[in-house]
Amino acid sequence: MMEHAMDRFDIEKSADGRLFEVEAKVTATGESNSRKDYSWLDQNPLSQGTYYRIKAVNTDGSVEYTNVVFVKTGRNTGLTATVFPNPVNTGSVIQLHSGSPAKVKLDIYNSAGMLLNTQQLNLQPGTNTRALELKTNLPGIYWVVISDGKETIRLKVLKALQ
Repeated sequence: MMEHAMDRFDIEKSADGRLFEVEAKVTATGESNSRKDYSWLDQNPLSQGTYYRIKAVNTDGSVEYTNVVFVKTGRNTGLTATVFPNPVNTGSVIQLHSGSPAKVKLDIYNSAGMLLNTQQLNLQPGTNTRALELKTNLPGIYWVVISDGKETIRLKVLKALQ
Protein backbone atom coordinates (compact mmCIF):
# COMPACT_ATOMS: atom_id res chain seq x y z
CA MET A 1 0.00 0.00 0.00
CA MET A 2 1.30 3.45 -0.82
CA GLU A 3 1.00 6.41 1.49
CA HIS A 4 0.02 9.77 0.13
CA ALA A 5 -0.29 12.89 2.31
CA MET A 6 -0.60 10.77 5.48
CA ASP A 7 0.01 12.60 8.77
CA ARG A 8 -0.50 10.01 11.51
CA PHE A 9 -2.38 7.00 12.77
CA ASP A 10 -4.44 7.32 15.96
CA ILE A 11 -4.88 4.00 17.77
CA GLU A 12 -8.26 4.07 19.45
CA LYS A 13 -9.32 1.76 22.28
CA SER A 14 -12.71 0.83 23.71
CA ALA A 15 -14.21 -1.45 26.35
CA ASP A 16 -17.58 -1.74 24.58
CA GLY A 17 -16.78 -1.29 20.87
CA ARG A 18 -18.80 1.93 20.66
CA LEU A 19 -17.08 4.64 22.71
CA PHE A 20 -13.44 4.98 21.67
CA GLU A 21 -10.59 7.02 23.12
CA VAL A 22 -7.25 7.77 21.48
CA GLU A 23 -4.68 5.53 23.18
CA ALA A 24 -1.64 6.44 21.06
CA LYS A 25 -0.59 8.44 18.02
CA VAL A 26 1.92 7.03 15.54
CA THR A 27 3.55 9.42 13.09
CA ALA A 28 3.23 8.37 9.46
CA THR A 29 5.97 8.49 6.86
CA GLY A 30 3.77 10.87 4.88
CA GLU A 31 4.77 9.98 1.34
CA SER A 32 5.91 6.54 0.25
CA ASN A 33 5.78 4.39 -2.86
CA SER A 34 6.65 1.26 -0.89
CA ARG A 35 5.16 -0.66 1.98
CA LYS A 36 5.70 0.78 5.46
CA ASP A 37 5.14 -1.24 8.63
CA TYR A 38 4.06 0.37 11.88
CA SER A 39 3.64 -1.22 15.28
CA TRP A 40 2.38 -0.36 18.74
CA LEU A 41 1.83 -2.51 21.80
CA ASP A 42 -0.89 -1.84 24.36
CA GLN A 43 0.86 -2.01 27.73
CA ASN A 44 -2.48 -1.96 29.56
CA PRO A 45 -5.04 -4.11 27.72
CA LEU A 46 -8.40 -4.48 29.41
CA SER A 47 -8.78 -7.76 31.30
CA GLN A 48 -12.10 -8.65 29.62
CA GLY A 49 -10.68 -7.90 26.16
CA THR A 50 -10.27 -4.70 24.19
CA TYR A 51 -11.80 -3.26 21.03
CA TYR A 52 -9.42 -1.36 18.76
CA ARG A 53 -9.60 0.67 15.59
CA ILE A 54 -7.14 2.89 13.77
CA LYS A 55 -7.94 6.35 12.52
CA ALA A 56 -5.74 7.33 9.57
CA VAL A 57 -5.38 11.12 9.53
CA ASN A 58 -4.30 12.82 6.29
CA THR A 59 -2.39 16.10 6.15
CA ASP A 60 -5.56 17.85 4.92
CA GLY A 61 -7.41 16.71 8.06
CA SER A 62 -9.54 14.06 6.38
CA VAL A 63 -9.78 10.73 8.19
CA GLU A 64 -10.46 7.06 7.46
CA TYR A 65 -11.20 4.33 10.01
CA THR A 66 -10.27 0.67 9.94
CA ASN A 67 -12.73 -2.01 10.91
CA VAL A 68 -13.11 -2.53 14.66
CA VAL A 69 -11.29 -5.60 16.01
CA PHE A 70 -11.70 -7.29 19.38
CA VAL A 71 -8.61 -8.65 21.11
CA LYS A 72 -9.28 -11.12 23.89
CA THR A 73 -6.72 -11.18 26.64
CA GLY A 74 -6.04 -14.05 29.00
CA ARG A 75 -8.23 -13.97 32.09
CA ASN A 76 -7.13 -17.05 34.03
CA THR A 77 -3.37 -16.90 33.57
CA GLY A 78 -2.71 -13.33 32.54
CA LEU A 79 -1.46 -14.69 29.21
CA THR A 80 -1.69 -12.40 26.18
CA ALA A 81 -0.11 -12.56 22.73
CA THR A 82 0.46 -10.17 19.85
CA VAL A 83 2.07 -10.71 16.44
CA PHE A 84 3.54 -7.75 14.61
CA PRO A 85 3.77 -6.63 12.00
CA ASN A 86 0.80 -8.48 10.60
CA PRO A 87 0.92 -9.26 7.65
CA VAL A 88 4.08 -11.06 8.75
CA ASN A 89 7.45 -10.80 7.08
CA THR A 90 10.97 -11.99 7.82
CA GLY A 91 11.30 -9.62 10.78
CA SER A 92 8.01 -10.44 12.51
CA VAL A 93 7.85 -11.20 16.19
CA ILE A 94 5.38 -12.62 18.66
CA GLN A 95 5.13 -10.93 22.03
CA LEU A 96 3.78 -13.07 24.84
CA HIS A 97 2.89 -11.47 28.14
CA SER A 98 2.51 -13.62 31.22
CA GLY A 99 1.52 -12.61 34.73
CA SER A 100 3.70 -15.39 36.19
CA PRO A 101 6.27 -17.95 35.01
CA ALA A 102 4.55 -20.24 32.51
CA LYS A 103 5.28 -23.11 30.14
CA VAL A 104 3.38 -22.73 26.89
CA LYS A 105 3.11 -24.61 23.63
CA LEU A 106 3.18 -22.53 20.45
CA ASP A 107 1.79 -24.23 17.34
CA ILE A 108 1.62 -22.84 13.80
CA TYR A 109 -1.07 -24.18 11.45
CA ASN A 110 -1.78 -23.42 7.82
CA SER A 111 -5.28 -22.48 6.64
CA ALA A 112 -6.08 -26.16 5.96
CA GLY A 113 -5.43 -26.98 9.63
CA MET A 114 -2.12 -28.79 9.06
CA LEU A 115 0.35 -28.42 11.94
CA LEU A 116 3.55 -26.87 10.56
CA ASN A 117 5.61 -26.17 13.67
CA THR A 118 5.50 -26.73 17.42
CA GLN A 119 7.63 -25.04 20.08
CA GLN A 120 7.71 -25.34 23.86
CA LEU A 121 8.43 -21.98 25.50
CA ASN A 122 9.26 -21.09 29.08
CA LEU A 123 7.87 -17.62 29.78
CA GLN A 124 9.06 -15.26 32.47
CA PRO A 125 6.67 -12.81 34.14
CA GLY A 126 6.21 -9.78 31.89
CA THR A 127 6.78 -9.50 28.15
CA ASN A 128 8.59 -12.26 26.27
CA THR A 129 9.53 -11.60 22.63
CA ARG A 130 10.31 -14.33 20.10
CA ALA A 131 10.93 -14.29 16.35
CA LEU A 132 8.04 -15.66 14.32
CA GLU A 133 9.53 -17.59 11.43
CA LEU A 134 7.32 -18.16 8.42
CA LYS A 135 10.00 -17.44 5.81
CA THR A 136 9.84 -20.94 4.29
CA ASN A 137 6.05 -20.88 4.08
CA LEU A 138 4.02 -19.70 1.09
CA PRO A 139 1.93 -16.52 1.28
CA GLY A 140 -1.45 -17.12 2.88
CA ILE A 141 -3.33 -17.30 6.18
CA TYR A 142 -1.78 -19.04 9.18
CA TRP A 143 -2.93 -19.63 12.74
CA VAL A 144 -0.61 -19.23 15.73
CA VAL A 145 -2.05 -21.16 18.68
CA ILE A 146 -0.59 -20.65 22.18
CA SER A 147 -1.70 -22.88 25.04
CA ASP A 148 -0.66 -23.24 28.66
CA GLY A 149 -2.98 -26.19 29.31
CA LYS A 150 -5.66 -23.99 30.89
CA GLU A 151 -6.19 -21.39 28.22
CA THR A 152 -5.69 -21.22 24.46
CA ILE A 153 -5.08 -18.09 22.40
CA ARG A 154 -5.51 -18.19 18.62
CA LEU A 155 -3.99 -15.48 16.42
CA LYS A 156 -4.71 -15.19 12.71
CA VAL A 157 -1.68 -14.02 10.73
CA LEU A 158 -1.23 -13.26 7.07
CA LYS A 159 1.98 -14.04 5.21
CA ALA A 160 2.10 -11.56 2.37
CA LEU A 161 4.03 -11.75 -0.88
CA GLN A 162 7.60 -10.58 -0.44
